Amino acid sequence: MKPLTAARVCQPAVRTLQVILAMSLAPAVVAALQHQPDTVMEARRFGRAQFMGGVARLDVTSLNAALAAQGYPTLPRTVITYGGGAHLIAGRLIVGGSGHSILSRTETNPSFTNKLSGGYGLLDVGAVVVTARRTTVFVVAGGGAGRLVSRIQAPGGFTFAGALTSPQRGVELRAHTYLYHVGVGIDQFAILSPSGPHVNLGVRAGYIGRAGDTKWRTIDGDVTAAPNAAFTGAYVRVTVGRGLKHRVEAVIPAAAPVVPWLLR
Repeated sequence: MKPLTAARVCQPAVRTLQVILAMSLAPAVVAALQHQPDTVMEARRFGRAQFMGGVARLDVTSLNAALAAQGYPTLPRTVITYGGGAHLIAGRLIVGGSGHSILSRTETNPSFTNKLSGGYGLLDVGAVVVTARRTTVFVVAGGGAGRLVSRIQAPGGFTFAGALTSPQRGVELRAHTYLYHVGVGIDQFAILSPSGPHVNLGVRAGYIGRAGDTKWRTIDGDVTAAPNAAFTGAYVRVTVGRGLKHRVEAVIPAAAPVVPWLLR
């Protein structure tokens, strides 16, 4: 039989104290874990701000017929767009806005060039229909305005004297139209690092329609008896951005891209 020592005598007491200590600390540890913030949820709970790029469709059938009848280059039906915007989220409610510019494109024929530019801005409201830890699915609807700019001129440059003798060598037509849209969006959060930013990747798809007739202008004033031409049809965009920790952060990036397109 082994001799009794102080360590052997105290060993049961030490083990008992260890068990008691663990049991007393367990509720505190569990509570701490339960209240530990989920950084992914916190980073996206109030909304997101994003850069966007994609494609949109134009209704330029009547306009192209008029251009072709005069021997001018016609405009494309599909354009590439780029822009940005933001959404704020309050429970299931989602409110936001975005602005999109056309990647300018020039059509040519032997006698003329026709440069297309412009863009549109939309304000929308909708509802979050699916919320997971990293994924959000939502539907939106709203309205705004768009502008198409057609710059027609003879190809090549000309001298200053030539510009004075023939000041109407080119014309710039501006088509302003109010728009409506419906769409769906899917956002996926990607964590780059535990302490780093949470990147939001997403897809938007929907339909843009014309609300009312197109209003045309040139540098000289309003143009009457002109065909309708506007963003009309399906759109698809991909987005990249970040989550917002405060709803107020969404106000400027949501409103600022829309305002220029609402003005004629």
